[in-house]
Amino acid sequence: MNKDLNSVVQIIVQRAPPSYKHMVAGTGWFPIHEKANEGTLITNAHVVNGARAVYIRLPCSHSTDIKAYVQGVSTDLDIAVLEVKGPHLQQLKSILKERYGDDTIPRLTIGDSDAFLAAKPEDQQVLARGNPLGNEYQSLTGGRLSGLKHAKEQLYIVTDAAINPGNSGGPALNSAGHVIGMNTMKVRQATEINMLIPSNRISRVFPELMDNSVNEQQVNRWMSMARLAFARAHRNGEEPTEEEVDHVAKHMDINMDVIKLEATWNEHKLGG
Repeated sequence: MNKDLNSVVQIIVQRAPPSYKHMVAGTGWFPIHEKANEGTLITNAHVVNGARAVYIRLPCSHSTDIKAYVQGVSTDLDIAVLEVKGPHLQQLKSILKERYGDDTIPRLTIGDSDAFLAAKPEDQQVLARGNPLGNEYQSLTGGRLSGLKHAKEQLYIVTDAAINPGNSGGPALNSAGHVIGMNTMKVRQATEINMLIPSNRISRVFPELMDNSVNEQQVNRWMSMARLAFARAHRNGEEPTEEEVDHVAKHMDINMDVIKLEATWNEHKLGG
């Protein structure tokens, strides 16, 4: 097996019930980007949403689960960044070292989706990579640019390169092998209307998803507020009410509606 195939991996997500058998499969890929660490991956947000645990499987060792962590998520753009780090990164590198004699993780170049859309028709070929229907072996499907489509207030590239559930989060490459889009969804009850997130959109949002400090500050403030509310309520032998939390928030000089805060956090573009 060509080592470069390991630039694209299967993602296995463990979810809480009532998910089907509590497991979901998707695809992810290692990008070349100035903000990317060695074990950084990109996938769809809908692949990892609601995850209790996330694992990746290399094509060269598709029976080995390697733990990954969600670094940042944009639910409105359907983009997520994962990190394989610490002993799990060493596990990944050891597998590559044993298999190929080289522990360098193969990564993909993020191309220019605008240039791809402006190219000559003969240069608008697309190769979609991923693990359709949870297949442990990576599949490649070829096609070409079909057009553009607006959906969910975003613009998507449309291709006739087949994608199916399990392909989500996988890269779509041009003839030079550069990522010009990411598999995200298809139009049901239609023939070969497969939609890609443009690579330029991924490049723009990637630095924000790698730096999740703003959201960490928000959740830390929320947790501090909640702990104080619980402590105060515990003295009275009662469960804390929304009014209790509101009261603590005011004493902490946090002008914040608790219900609105929770809803905003759950739907936050960069919630880690």
